[in-house]
Amino acid sequence: MDELKLKMQNVAVYSENDTYSIEQPVDCDITLPDYCTGIQRILKCASIPGIASVSLQGNGIKAEGSVTVRIIYIDENESLQTYDTNVPFSKQIDMQTTESVVFTNCNVRSGYMNSRAVTGRRVDVHGAVTLQFISGEKLETGIVTSELPEVIQRKPKTLRVANSVADAGRFFHVTEVQTLDNMPPVSSVVRTTGYAVVNEIKVIKDKALIKGNLMISMSYTSPGKNGIFLYETKLQLSQIVDATGLDENEIIDTRVHITQLNVIPKADVSGEYTLLDISAKLMAEMHAYREIEVNGVEDAYCTERQVSLGRKTVPMLEFLEKVSETFSVTKKTDISVSEKESVLDVWYTDLSSSYRFENGKFELSGSVNVCFLTESSEDGYGYCERAVDFTYVRAFEAESVNVFCTPEIVIVSQRAVKNTDGIIELDTEFSINANIFNKRNTEFVSDISFAEGENNRECDSAAIIYFASKDESIWDIARHYNTTVSLVMEENDLTDEFLVQDKMLLIPR
Repeated sequence: MDELKLKMQNVAVYSENDTYSIEQPVDCDITLPDYCTGIQRILKCASIPGIASVSLQGNGIKAEGSVTVRIIYIDENESLQTYDTNVPFSKQIDMQTTESVVFTNCNVRSGYMNSRAVTGRRVDVHGAVTLQFISGEKLETGIVTSELPEVIQRKPKTLRVANSVADAGRFFHVTEVQTLDNMPPVSSVVRTTGYAVVNEIKVIKDKALIKGNLMISMSYTSPGKNGIFLYETKLQLSQIVDATGLDENEIIDTRVHITQLNVIPKADVSGEYTLLDISAKLMAEMHAYREIEVNGVEDAYCTERQVSLGRKTVPMLEFLEKVSETFSVTKKTDISVSEKESVLDVWYTDLSSSYRFENGKFELSGSVNVCFLTESSEDGYGYCERAVDFTYVRAFEAESVNVFCTPEIVIVSQRAVKNTDGIIELDTEFSINANIFNKRNTEFVSDISFAEGENNRECDSAAIIYFASKDESIWDIARHYNTTVSLVMEENDLTDEFLVQDKMLLIPR
């Protein structure tokens, strides 16, 4: 049997093939060291989780990290104090991992934390954090191109798609020692928050240089001083990510997020804690796409011989739009404070979001947990928190309902203001970055071969009269009667590939 010489085109799509969430218990018995003052009242027991490493282990993914348990409390002297302890963890889950898996990651979120002061120096803590394991898979499929031998009649299908060319992830560190210029020394750190901003991506062959800033905010107490002090700083980050196949002019989906953040006060030459040892572990995640034209075949046949067709349904991505902007949300809370009470600090935790495309709009909604540290001349320090919802909407017209993206939401700034009624209002600025794609499952011919049997197909007549209906496809008619589209259209003076009205056709054979 003769073999057909077929030209193939490879199409690759990256997709998150599996996501799995699991709770990691955090249980510990804390005994304050001698240098700490005793506990009168616990304001907050917070969990600050971090991921140290993520790796493939057999048929599963393993994550290692630790949870910093921070006790914010009022001591015997009515002063605000904190104490930290680290609880390490190691977690492995079984997931469907194959050779096509190109990327694994694990995100961790704070969960519930319950604490009880057993004595003035001992605290019993029970809680959990949530680990979300993600594996990314690169699916490659070969399809037959429209460049076929003349003996094969083909129905071409041409699409403009975003072909996955590179996927990579990498941990890296940013460290720096800073001095608290013109600020009082540190007694204890109340909270630390941070986020990473990517400002520039420079792509060279097989490498991507990611540049940006690490924004860090901290609140702390100072020896012999009332209240708390706020410190903000910006560190530069620069990291090269290796990604085989990467080249210029790619569509880059990049994000950098903090997996661990430590701000440790250090003593200066005079013995005062005016130095901050900042250490952050970050994960750079990158997916690169190249827009290509796929010239495939939807259907094929041969007028002289029987052929067998192999077909594949291929998931394809069409790049639609890049979203990169900031938006502000102003919300009233149900928290009221008196004239003698003030908000000392506000910070956000546990941001989550989801999106949908509906009625010509891209709508992103989410929630964030807002933490308030307050002080009153009558009651001293206080703490409360609230879940706050937010929504982002923009006009977006898409032909398909199967539109998807992986948006990155970052809180850029936040401000709590007490209005004239004593109600706390929140003014929050968010940043959103997302590449939006249309995902379509398209069937292509993946193989063509001559079938077993006689080479020549019998023809018992020179022409056939066929009464065709409106909207019938000339391709389907020609295929059915084992002729060609061009012959049918030429014989019947047709210009459209679909009939515009009922018509009697002469089918040449």
